[in-house]
Amino acid sequence: MRRMISFMLLLPLALVSSGTAEQERDLWYTISIANARSGWLHETRTKVDEGWQTEQESKIEIRRGAQAVSMLVTSRFIEDIHGKPIRAESVQKLAGAAITTTWTFLDNGVIQEVATQLGRKNERDIPLANRDWLPPIAAERFFNARASAGAETIRWSTVLPDQGPEPVELTRTRVDETTFERGGRAIPATRWKSTTSAMPGSVGEDLVASDGVLLRQVTSLPFGEMRVELTDRATAMMASEKIPELLVSLFVKLEAPIANARTSRTLQMLVRAKDGVLEDLPSAGAQRSERMGEGEILVQVDLDQPLPASDAERADPRYRRPSALADAADETVAELTTRALQGMDNASVRQRAERLRSAVAMHISNKGLSTGFASATETAKSKAGDCSEHAVLLVAMLRSAGIPSRGATGLVYVEGYQGAPYAFGWHMWSQALVDGVWVDLDATLPRAYDAAHLLTATTPLDGATMDRDIAGLLQLMGDLDIIIREEGR
Repeated sequence: MRRMISFMLLLPLALVSSGTAEQERDLWYTISIANARSGWLHETRTKVDEGWQTEQESKIEIRRGAQAVSMLVTSRFIEDIHGKPIRAESVQKLAGAAITTTWTFLDNGVIQEVATQLGRKNERDIPLANRDWLPPIAAERFFNARASAGAETIRWSTVLPDQGPEPVELTRTRVDETTFERGGRAIPATRWKSTTSAMPGSVGEDLVASDGVLLRQVTSLPFGEMRVELTDRATAMMASEKIPELLVSLFVKLEAPIANARTSRTLQMLVRAKDGVLEDLPSAGAQRSERMGEGEILVQVDLDQPLPASDAERADPRYRRPSALADAADETVAELTTRALQGMDNASVRQRAERLRSAVAMHISNKGLSTGFASATETAKSKAGDCSEHAVLLVAMLRSAGIPSRGATGLVYVEGYQGAPYAFGWHMWSQALVDGVWVDLDATLPRAYDAAHLLTATTPLDGATMDRDIAGLLQLMGDLDIIIREEGR
């Protein structure tokens, strides 16, 4: 759940690149979610020896039930005076220990990535298939020139450090001319409709001044607006009296409870979109999805008939190798794995996977909502976290044991949780590749898994930044109805 919220919050901030290119700047913004102040954004641009550095620092606070959670993110991008990318860095502190990731852009199109947390480094070379993109200042220069020429639609690609090295496409379409009120004066501005390939289906509205400075950005989501607005430092840093709650408010409430939900092996449910448009849901693991109409999908979960993995999935190295989030090579993770599997030399892969699931459930003794989004390395040491920490640690331990694995995101049935009588709440668990099929494993439960889960996306947990695999989930939050059609055995 928290990983999805983090992605939602970080992406619009990464798009707030503004102002006249090649001028130093110091800009402050307030951040609001669903009409509640949530944090601030500080953007600076400075001249450095290699060219220009664009830096963004942000702090966001949300509530998960009664628990407040803070997220601190800093990104830097250095490019030369001609707009050639040199280096980018992202520092994300969504839990106790920050993950720092640096990307160095080589002339041959390869990106050298180094992710560091708790003194441990993960390094890899990433071939960049799409080289037709612009770093921040070059992107501004391009946009300002096209806007000054009267272009109605402007499209470009860039790399957002908080979202990893893969370029995203941004589009702005001119709407009208308007003004922005600040400090008792009206600033002339152009209103643009904005979209990004990194968050499909989401439409934003940008107010941009004639000199290119972003004045306000509003991103529409099913459960409310996210607003980033230019202000001064004192206003941006003011404490919020009302922090937005983004856990219970996003539950999908049911009309009646599900009998024997925690022991169910089959379940059939109809999933509907309130706005009438529902993207495909995956058929993977124990879940089969069948479209019934533009806004309806019939989902059947059967734990005894898991679907086979595709040839591409079985061969995908991302499900086997360590990453900054799921570091299977970390000494603490490897030690936990070895200890959990003692005496299991002759056990089946399925039995070994289940033993690791139980080990994670027992190892995380401090179960709560206060952790931001911790890596497997940090969770192995802290023994703290909720569903995402359980899922990520289990993925890392499965890989440490030689079992391909990935993260799974979606919803799980809950009763009486955070005051909700019966509902589906956003959740994360793990999937292990066992004998050619994806087997669902939920380390937060007393049993391996039950049918009262709805899978909406999977992620290889590859790299150190927020995954785009889950971007489509943002359009589902606050937009779903779930009708139980058949309670199984």
